[in-house]
Amino acid sequence: MARTVSRPQLVMPGRPRLDALLRAAALAPPGPEFLDRTDRLLALGRTVGAVCRHAAAEHVDPEWRTAAEDVAEACRKYDTFIWQASPDLLSKLELTTQRLASQLRRLNGQEAAGNNFTGGTPLQDSATQGLIRGTDLQVEQQATAAQGGAQASLRRQLRLAELLRRALLRGGAGLEDEEGLAALYAVRTAPSKSQQRLSRLLAAEREAVAAVAEAVAAGPRGVPLGLPLDELAQALRGHSSGPTPPAATGPGTPSGPDAGLGSDPRDENCMPNTDDSSSSNDATGAVSSGVQSDMEVVSQDPLLGPLMAAMTAAGVPVAELGLLPLTPAALRSVLRRHPSAAVRQAAYVHGLTPRLDEALRQYGRVAAVRQEVAAVQGCGSFSEYSFGGGGGGGGLALADAEAVVELLTAVAEDLTPAARAEVTELQAALAEAEASPSAVAHSPHRDASGAQGGAATSARNLEAWDVEYALELHGQRKRLNPEPHELRPYLRLGCVLRGLGALTQRLMGVGLQVLDNLDGNTPAALPQPAADRSRPSSRAQAAPEAEAGADAGRWNPRVVRVAVHGPRGLAGLVYVDPAGGYGTRQIRFPPGGWVEEHAGAGTNGGGGRPEGDALEGTSSYDPLPAVAVGLRWQWRDGCEGSAQALHELLHEMGHALHLTLAPGPLHAPHAPHGQEPSGRAQEGQGPWVQGQSGSAGSDGDGPQPAPAPGPSAAPMHFGALGGLGLDLLELPSSLMQTLAYDPGALAWICRSEAGDGEGATAAGTGLREPGSGAGPGPAPCADSEDQAMPLELRQRVAAGLAAENVGALAVQQKALAALVDQLVHGALLGGAAAQAERAAAVWSTVRGAYSALPTCPATLKELAAIPAVAHHPATFHAYVVALVTASALRLAAPPVPPPAPVPSAATSTTEAAGQAPPPDGFGGSIAPPWDALRREVYEMGSDVDPTERLVTLLTSAAAAWNVGEASAAEVRTHDGPRVQDVAPALAVLARLGRRLVGMEGS
Repeated sequence: MARTVSRPQLVMPGRPRLDALLRAAALAPPGPEFLDRTDRLLALGRTVGAVCRHAAAEHVDPEWRTAAEDVAEACRKYDTFIWQASPDLLSKLELTTQRLASQLRRLNGQEAAGNNFTGGTPLQDSATQGLIRGTDLQVEQQATAAQGGAQASLRRQLRLAELLRRALLRGGAGLEDEEGLAALYAVRTAPSKSQQRLSRLLAAEREAVAAVAEAVAAGPRGVPLGLPLDELAQALRGHSSGPTPPAATGPGTPSGPDAGLGSDPRDENCMPNTDDSSSSNDATGAVSSGVQSDMEVVSQDPLLGPLMAAMTAAGVPVAELGLLPLTPAALRSVLRRHPSAAVRQAAYVHGLTPRLDEALRQYGRVAAVRQEVAAVQGCGSFSEYSFGGGGGGGGLALADAEAVVELLTAVAEDLTPAARAEVTELQAALAEAEASPSAVAHSPHRDASGAQGGAATSARNLEAWDVEYALELHGQRKRLNPEPHELRPYLRLGCVLRGLGALTQRLMGVGLQVLDNLDGNTPAALPQPAADRSRPSSRAQAAPEAEAGADAGRWNPRVVRVAVHGPRGLAGLVYVDPAGGYGTRQIRFPPGGWVEEHAGAGTNGGGGRPEGDALEGTSSYDPLPAVAVGLRWQWRDGCEGSAQALHELLHEMGHALHLTLAPGPLHAPHAPHGQEPSGRAQEGQGPWVQGQSGSAGSDGDGPQPAPAPGPSAAPMHFGALGGLGLDLLELPSSLMQTLAYDPGALAWICRSEAGDGEGATAAGTGLREPGSGAGPGPAPCADSEDQAMPLELRQRVAAGLAAENVGALAVQQKALAALVDQLVHGALLGGAAAQAERAAAVWSTVRGAYSALPTCPATLKELAAIPAVAHHPATFHAYVVALVTASALRLAAPPVPPPAPVPSAATSTTEAAGQAPPPDGFGGSIAPPWDALRREVYEMGSDVDPTERLVTLLTSAAAAWNVGEASAAEVRTHDGPRVQDVAPALAVLARLGRRLVGMEGS
């Protein structure tokens, strides 16, 4: 590798080890051993490339960025060398797949023959047959178990072979975590004459996707977007009825709260007025005089005046333009806060509608280019191609176009009654504000519609420009948006992370340990885990030494390190990066060190690494998995004043836990609580069975003993997460964010400094002996109202976050955007040329047919979602599928228990670590309440087909809901409403999830 950097945060094995792994894979004969070595090669290259790309983008030191960029480029070249210089890897993989499939067919045939054999002969009486069966019962059970284990091992190896084949055919694209995998796959598999054309199409697709984002941010290129001052002044004086309402054509919302008013406006918004009416001196003077008069009127408005002053201070020639530029933040502010309907109408027409029309036009271009890509691959539509019809599928669990359209339509229809009820509440809030003089008293001018008030306004429908204002009024009316000063004492990053760790420890046996003093930013030493005989010593002891140094993996001073402790010990590290804004990235992948140190249980089934093996000396120590979480919110001085910051943190931490824990059950020879390493509930049994392991037998006699380690228990390396589609990857985060809608969960998470003093910190760093209590991680906080967020505030926060993120109207809008995505990329619209023209028509038609706001072309949130829809290649529906699945799992799981007291401030770490388990048996032989969710969701890997896993999850959730084993349907939380009462849309989505697998239930 060129210019390898050796610092704690860039743990890279270097070129020699990659060469050794490549040589070992090339020398291995077709079979399981070849699969294991190729898998490790891919995992190692993926880790090197991921950490270097991340450092190149985020490191504060320019020299580090340059060095990491050099190494990342070398990794890309090495990937090309692997797949182009070693063509025999693919042929060897094909031969391995054929042999494994043949062995599996033979075992299946033997099993079928054994089931058809009734036993005994006509000459044997029933007593003799019974004696024979009793004598051979143990032998039969052992043989059946061995055959079942062999079949499971073969199926898993076939799954790994499928994932490796997909990566090989992509030309190493499987190592690129953020690039277009399906697109690179298309280039690799296309005939040689089509590769050049595909390359041009893919470049055009990237340009079109970027144009969509530009259209949402700035509107049509070269056209300044702003409010004409004369029209604005007339609206404020109340003499103008305002512009004509826009036609229902498309989406609209600015880019979001990140774009501040002080940002530099775009050049196209600052172009001088070139109208011919200003050519003469007399006309220019008249216009100038009129603008000045209008500017005086506008400057007196409490909202528009400061906005115009900020634009002028930023160098925008407002007077010369005769326009008040509508940046995304300005548009959002006017639509949400200005009391004049005429002003909001002008902002909608001049600011949102042009952005919407241009974004939909560019989105149509994206669909047209993708249609050509699909045609080259021999598919009738890009939806068919994205679902795997042309080999470009990304492992989606729900990968059938008709099923997806049916589900999205059902979501929109079933949520319509609740969404219309929300619209009625918005109408009531708007009518109350317009009828009350005090509601618009802060404006120096009231427009005619606002002055009328009374019953006349209460009966009118919401106009497109009223929706955002009504949402803001409704939030104020219900007190859903607490003030920052109310939230800051309870939204301190360190306290929130420790509280979340206490909750996940209590629910799933997974703890979070903050390794930094956030006030002084002083690294804390990572305590050594208690002795765990089930883990290799290098994973339990060497990793803390490598990670707890003074610079411990930092690429930016604001980064906060968090250790994740699973049931088997230290599982991984999470680097929380406030204001990073890049979401969640895995920068070191699960290494699977257990296979290397326990070679007897490897995939080759041998007793150890033979002397002189090609891999000898290449695996001294494998570092822990590591995840970087880049938050959009600033968390300045370690605290935030917005509940949305908490929601984002929970969502991203759901991803982080999944990426550090998966595929957790396969790393250790045995699992806790007597669970099987595979961690999957037996067929026909729900995983939320109280009082016993999820793998208990159907007779209910308790946990079954774990089988001896074998080939089926060997972990995947590269294939651990490489085969999961977006709908399953978003499931852990969608499930974690439901904690934000539960006032009982917020009692754990949101605590003030008083509840996070020295005693709580000491208890939080104590690590417990496995099986001796609550496991490693922070202890629960004391349940006192002076330390936890008050109940009334918790309920307001939960209700506000639920309304904003999973309200019926919000979820319906997301489902309709996904439905448009499917129809535009489907075969329903004809040729590619027609798609560019019909995208806006499809948007309007779908909204008119299903939306609870049919007369509103789009809201701000819908406009902001269009770039995300365009970015995902006909897979935006995966977010809806994940939310449906998460809702079914959440409502079938046990409710969040109340916080338990912790030792006093004088309690030492040792005493806290050795305290007795709670009365419910958590941490002992009985699994934690959400133990099954940890195994099935947060330790979810690619060892099972995605569709099979989705069906299993929904079926188990439906069974638990119907039987009532763990349903929260009749159980209220200890200090507030249930999560389905706070977020009723989750119950609707859960019912749809049960219907999806034919188990609608009660």
